[in-house]
Amino acid sequence: MQRNIENLKTRGSNATCYSCEQPSNWASVSLGLFLCITHAGKHRGYGTHISTVRSIDLDSWTPKQVCFMRKGGNDRAREFFEKHFYGNPDQIWTSPAADEYRHLLKQEVYDEIGVDLEEEKQADKPIELDPELRKFRNATAFGSADLNPHKQQQQRQEQSCWSCCTIL
Repeated sequence: MQRNIENLKTRGSNATCYSCEQPSNWASVSLGLFLCITHAGKHRGYGTHISTVRSIDLDSWTPKQVCFMRKGGNDRAREFFEKHFYGNPDQIWTSPAADEYRHLLKQEVYDEIGVDLEEEKQADKPIELDPELRKFRNATAFGSADLNPHKQQQQRQEQSCWSCCTIL
C-alpha cells in the first residue's frame, strides 16, 4: 500500500500541497488531498469529521484509504471547488461544498470496494440500551450484586475491613 500512495503523490499537482507550493508529505484522506506539514496541522485542527490526516511516509495505509486518494487528488479537488465553492477561502473545508465533495468521494470509494454507504451509516448508529440497563449507562464497572437491590442494601449495611471495596 505504501508504494501505491507514493505513486499517487507523483500524479499531477499531488507532489505539492493543495493550499500552497510546499512539498506534500501528508494527506487528508477524507478529502483526497495531498498537503504540506503546515496545512496538515491545520486540517488536524478541523477534526476528523472534516479532514482525516495521515502521513504519506510515516503512517501505514489501508486499501480503502488509498482508494480515497486515488479517487480524489489535488487536481480533482481544485476543479470541484472552483465550480462549487464561492466564499471565504478560510471556510472552504467546513462549507456545504466540502460536505458534498466528501460525500461524493466516499460514495465512489464505497461503490468501488462493494460497500453500501447507507448500510454503513446504519451500522454507525448507537445501539439502544435495554431499559433495565439504562441506569448503568455512565457506570465504569459493576458486578452482579449491583443488579439486585436487596444485595445492594445488604452490602451497604456491612462494615468491615472490605468496606473500601463495597459500592456505597
